[in-house]
Amino acid sequence: MNKMRIIGIALIICITVKGIAQTDSLLIFNLESGGVELFEIPPYDDLITSANTDWHFDLSDSLEPLPVDIPEEDENGWFFSPLTKAQDLFLSYNYPLSATVKLRTIVDGDTLDLCSGMMVESQYVLTAAHCVGYRQNELWTFYDSVLISPAYDNDAENPLLGSTHSVEYIMLKSNYDAPLSDDIAFIKCAVPIGYETGWVGIGYDSDPTFFESNLFHTFSYPGCRGDECNTVPYDADTLYYNSGLAIGLLNGFATFSRIGYMGMSGSSLLYASNDQYISYGPMVWAFFGHRRFTQESFTAFQSVLNSTLQVVTHKNQTPTSIRVSGIYPNPFNSSGRLNYSLSNSGHVKIIILDVLGRELTTVLDEPQIQGTHSVPIFTGNLASGIYFCAITSQYVNYTVKFSIIK
Repeated sequence: MNKMRIIGIALIICITVKGIAQTDSLLIFNLESGGVELFEIPPYDDLITSANTDWHFDLSDSLEPLPVDIPEEDENGWFFSPLTKAQDLFLSYNYPLSATVKLRTIVDGDTLDLCSGMMVESQYVLTAAHCVGYRQNELWTFYDSVLISPAYDNDAENPLLGSTHSVEYIMLKSNYDAPLSDDIAFIKCAVPIGYETGWVGIGYDSDPTFFESNLFHTFSYPGCRGDECNTVPYDADTLYYNSGLAIGLLNGFATFSRIGYMGMSGSSLLYASNDQYISYGPMVWAFFGHRRFTQESFTAFQSVLNSTLQVVTHKNQTPTSIRVSGIYPNPFNSSGRLNYSLSNSGHVKIIILDVLGRELTTVLDEPQIQGTHSVPIFTGNLASGIYFCAITSQYVNYTVKFSIIK
């Protein structure tokens, strides 16, 4: 899992249905093939002001009762409970805590804490889009794989639930083009662990009073990074809980709390009552709060759960994937070879980037036929250090890390 994948897509779509200008669509990035597909959002009735998908837990398991009382007003006029270790209040293997997941990845052999998430179907996790990658120089770099651990607590996997890994990332094209605009993503799990963990529904509600008058809950893994760990009492290895009233419904966000730390991104704004458990969106930034589902984004992600997606088709567009075997040898002194294969013929560009993402040199920029290729990489005047080789073909990009030793 040492590779980082980058994709780039240049498509413009505008579909009008029932007077609704649907300018968005869904991107699904397949980690196994390296390919990406673009899907239309199904039409929806804008007169429907609220909706949600189903939640599920095994009746043979225990249901953990959550608090029903709104916290008392604090000195700032907010109605939020403090972050509290979930184990002090609940049994973490009971639902809905069992549907909470910790997200991690491995980069250069080191485990990196990423975010929080929530199971929303047997094989899908809801989280923030920036939890599966980041954008630099107008290209997204996705983590090669994300480790998904339900009910992770006390720096250990739950022995009854274990962990699985990601096989797909799903996000709105609007967020791909302008990160944090609709910072919502699904992660598809390799196996349907939701049948063991249970899952919550996803929902939207156009009435602001729904958020201002109902109690909401969050389960997350707050942590710290670098020097802030000297003052922040969290290290992302323990499940925490807090609850309160959502406020600040500006621009599609629900500011749930002014409490926010690294690792809490992706945690769900969870509404729980006697008959339903619904996430109304993931936390994206500490001071922005949770990105609420709109009717359009809800319809988009609901179509994933309902398997009703349809591929967007464009004239002269052929889905493309790149399979990169790597650079050999790695590290090298004067030259190495980048080995890869293309699923379709097309124009290929290969560039060398430094660790800051700055383009240093172009290795190749020409049409290539479908099949296997091996391209020489010469160090030239490059000094010893770490670099990235990015290969682009049509709508898909891939990058591989390499080192030069002189």
